[in-house]
Amino acid sequence: MDPDSFRGKVLLSVIDKLLIGLAATLVVMYVQSNQREDERLNQERIAVARVVTDVLADQRIKLMKSASDFAGLVNALKPTGIARNATAVRLRGLEQEIRGSIAVLQTIDKARTEATCEPRDNAVLVKFTDSIKDLTLPLLGDGLAPTEAPERLDALLVAYAEVLEFMRCLAVDTVHHEVGHIHDLS
Repeated sequence: MDPDSFRGKVLLSVIDKLLIGLAATLVVMYVQSNQREDERLNQERIAVARVVTDVLADQRIKLMKSASDFAGLVNALKPTGIARNATAVRLRGLEQEIRGSIAVLQTIDKARTEATCEPRDNAVLVKFTDSIKDLTLPLLGDGLAPTEAPERLDALLVAYAEVLEFMRCLAVDTVHHEVGHIHDLS
């Protein structure tokens, strides 16, 4: 077949159009595939952020209850300065609940790549658990002097407020991290 003939020119034109159409179709399919993959990654990141913020909300509720009960029990023990029998068991149980929540927060903090708000590190968690220990050990041991109890309880409440702020920062950083990745893909 002669490419200069009318039939040859029409045939070449049809072949060109088919090849161009095929190439355009492949490009569209590639772009759509990338968009679907980006959307899937975005959905995964959103799901991760939701799970982490749900865990943080759950731990906040648990910590609030445990810390409140702990402070109330310590306050009730001020006159005697010592925990015995069922009260000692309750005090240890509350301490363990608090330490469990703190451990979850430390785990979430380890996954945080960049802190965007204050406090930036988990030193407040250590300060809080030290305050818990400073109250628990004497109450379970030789006793806590009535004059020491208010000071230590105040230190615990200050540390607790810092922990709540730290939890807020963890939630904010989690959302910022995941949303930032979503915008990076766009």
